Amino acid sequence: MTFIHNDVDYDFVIEMAPLHTVPHAIHLFLEQVDHGLWDGSYIYINTLHVLQAGPSAPNGIAGFVDGIPSNQKRFEDVQLDTLAFPDYSHEFPHHPWTVGFASRPGGPDFYINKLDNIELHGPGGQIQHVLDEQGDACFGRITKGHEHLEKIVFNLPTMGTGNEFTDFLQQQVPIVRAAILTQKPQDGKPIVMEEIPEPIEIEFGRSLHNALAPLEQTLIGNSTGEMKPDGNNAVELSAPATSQQTVEVPAEEILQ
Repeated sequence: MTFIHNDVDYDFVIEMAPLHTVPHAIHLFLEQVDHGLWDGSYIYINTLHVLQAGPSAPNGIAGFVDGIPSNQKRFEDVQLDTLAFPDYSHEFPHHPWTVGFASRPGGPDFYINKLDNIELHGPGGQIQHVLDEQGDACFGRITKGHEHLEKIVFNLPTMGTGNEFTDFLQQQVPIVRAAILTQKPQDGKPIVMEEIPEPIEIEFGRSLHNALAPLEQTLIGNSTGEMKPDGNNAVELSAPATSQQTVEVPAEEILQ
């Protein structure tokens, strides 16, 4: 991602969290980048604990300011402006230099954690949110370009006290472009991942067994919908006669 300051371009890199932790948040952010929605957006809030970016017009006011439009509508028009739910994982909390979606359920604004915000942005950390078990989606970490953000943007002046936009930068920092650095897979030539996660085993108790037991059956049908004793089209619903069931999800299905 590239921002501009005093007519000079500066880059920083956001590495995505492990896919299994917050897949929905990762997908939304990558879709936003792939559709060019962050090009022409701004870094516009600088607080003690976060640096926030979003599709805000200059001076932090939505709509048109001095003839310059907000990018908010661009996100909304393609329905990539918000998460469907707060996609939070305890496996990837809000350490310094991690990146999360602002607000709940989250987006389109994202922020960079300047401090350890594990408690503040994790479950139960903000009293304005009703559900204590939910936290802000944390979906990546800054791996390159820390020095540009820390030495330049962290030190830019804000509106200051006595203003409703206290933490808004006096001069917002334009994001000129964002791009996905990982090579896209070609048709018929998927990228070979170095680490494939192990199958996930989920145990279910007696209640699931009781629910599935009456459904145990094998349905075999042909193209006309008639039932016949043999055939290749089968749907099998079965429940072993044990108090617990184990469902194994192949890694290939997890990654699809």
